[in-house]
Amino acid sequence: MRKWPGKDLIMAHAMTQSGFDRVKELAEGQWDSIIGSLYPSIAKAISRPGLARCACPVHHSTKGPRADGFRVFDDFIKTGGGVCNTCGTFPTGIDLICFLEGQENNPKHALRILEEYFGLGRGEKVQRTAPRPRPKEPIYDERSDPEAIKKRLWLLNKIWDDSVPLSELPEDHHAIRYLTETRGADDFDLLAAQENMRFNERLFYEKVEDEENTPVYFPGLVSVMHTVDGEMAGLHRIYLDPNKPQKASVEKNKKILGRLEARLNGAVRINGRAPFTEHANVCEGIETAVAIAYSTGHSIFAAGYTTLMSKWMPPEGTRYVTVWADRDANEAGIRHALELKERLQDMGLKCRILVPDFLDTEKEDWNDVLLECGFEEIAEAYSGLSEQTEVY
Repeated sequence: MRKWPGKDLIMAHAMTQSGFDRVKELAEGQWDSIIGSLYPSIAKAISRPGLARCACPVHHSTKGPRADGFRVFDDFIKTGGGVCNTCGTFPTGIDLICFLEGQENNPKHALRILEEYFGLGRGEKVQRTAPRPRPKEPIYDERSDPEAIKKRLWLLNKIWDDSVPLSELPEDHHAIRYLTETRGADDFDLLAAQENMRFNERLFYEKVEDEENTPVYFPGLVSVMHTVDGEMAGLHRIYLDPNKPQKASVEKNKKILGRLEARLNGAVRINGRAPFTEHANVCEGIETAVAIAYSTGHSIFAAGYTTLMSKWMPPEGTRYVTVWADRDANEAGIRHALELKERLQDMGLKCRILVPDFLDTEKEDWNDVLLECGFEEIAEAYSGLSEQTEVY
């Protein structure tokens, strides 16, 4: 069995990780603020990721001020990526900064800019080779627009209301089979008891880059995220193949749509068979949460992704927390779990972190353990009896 380093070694590694890993971790979840402040000329596109468009800040346009050839991706806050219809696609925030700076294929230039932004500079001053255009019109921010806020909340409620509770689906429905067969949680009664997860036959995915901006739809699982106060924070969507019990074959088969007026901070509660107690469980992914609830019988909160898990707040009455961390090649899951544990302990709660070490792979989550080893291994990990689980 592979032995994981202790907390001190993990934190030491975090201090010596590469500059790229460091800035990527710091930037995840706030690319809108970073690039928005560095390059205000694309603020319009950033205001509505995936939907709003603006003139390309590099090649500009022959269409005048209403040109719309540039946009950022709908998961921009997490990835920092964007695309220009003429200049090409820039998958990450580092790629996009290189493009905006006229320094394509020179990621170290973007690294220095981000290090300077975060106050991590190496004493080097960045010499920008491309001017940053100034906006020709007042910057619109839909996050402070009451009508836009109201429209987003209406959209979230409509998606949820148009979705079907899992209890109303037949057991052989491909969405149910995705969870029971593909993901290994073979308990229809448990799935039918999920109050925060539904099925939607027609979820918007994206608009095709053509003359009509043709919308693309997929069926999918929709899970509602709540704040610690019980308010809707957003919707987590897993896009599914229309006919098979598997995820859709698209680049981004999971997305989160949050409210506009507040930074996304919440989780999906996955119900177990046992009543909720003062011992809370939390993990990153929806499928992982279902696997743990299926294996242990206990409810669990799914944060959506790693950085959101580190910011998770336990419900009132919680005294003890188990954090089910993913094992990642870059150890991001453990680092964010340690960050959460430290914060929970400062709140006076007891906390432990469980990290799987069952498989001979670079990365592993608890759904992988269910599929490869069976639910008994997860139940033993919860009980503290597993020899293949690292505990922090």
